[in-house]
Amino acid sequence: MSMHSLQQHEGAVARYDEPLAPAWDVGRPQRAVYELEMAGEIGREVLDVGCGTGEHALFLAARDHVAVGIEPSARAVARAQRGARARHLGATFVVEELTRLERLGRRFDAALDAGSIHRIELSQRADYARALAAAVRPGGRLFVLCFGDHERGHGGPRRITQEELRMVLEGAGHFRVDTIEASIIESRGYPGGANAWLAKATRR
Repeated sequence: MSMHSLQQHEGAVARYDEPLAPAWDVGRPQRAVYELEMAGEIGREVLDVGCGTGEHALFLAARDHVAVGIEPSARAVARAQRGARARHLGATFVVEELTRLERLGRRFDAALDAGSIHRIELSQRADYARALAAAVRPGGRLFVLCFGDHERGHGGPRRITQEELRMVLEGAGHFRVDTIEASIIESRGYPGGANAWLAKATRR
C-alpha cells in the first residue's frame, strides 16, 4: 500500500462514540504503524490492542498478517467487523477489556497499542503490562505509540514520559524496552500530528 493509498484510506470507517471516540482514531492507520509495517518489523500474527474501529488490524490483514483486534466498545467492534466484511478481509475483532488479554487464550508474534495506553487508569497499568505479556510469545515484539511529554499543545490526554513508558513495560519483568523513539501520533485535534513516543519492546 503506497502513501497515496494510505491517504485515500482516511475516513473509510465512521467514528465510534461508545465509550470514547479518541481523537487519534483518524479513520486510517497511523503513519507510525504504516512505517513499522513497511520496515518489516511487525510479525505475521499480530494483536491490535484497543483497536477501535479496526483500521490497523484491517490494514495488516490486507498485507497478509493474521490480525486480531480487541476493544472494550461493542459498538466499535461491530463497526470493525462490518469493515472487515466490506473489504473481504479475514481480520478478527473481539470485545474484551484491555487488561484481560489472557482471556484470548493465545499468543501473538507482535502486539500493537496505538494510543490505547491513555485509556488505562494509572492504577491498572501493572495489569495492562501483565495482560500484554500474556498475549505476546517469548521473543515477540510490542509497539506502543502515545502522546509524549514533549508535546506542548493544549488538549488531548495526559502526556507520557519515556521514564513512565519504561516503568510500565519493564516493571513486571516481562518486556525489555529496546528503543523509545520520537514519533508523531495523528489526531483530529492536532493538524500535522502531535509529538509522540514510539516504544519498541521485546517479550522476555
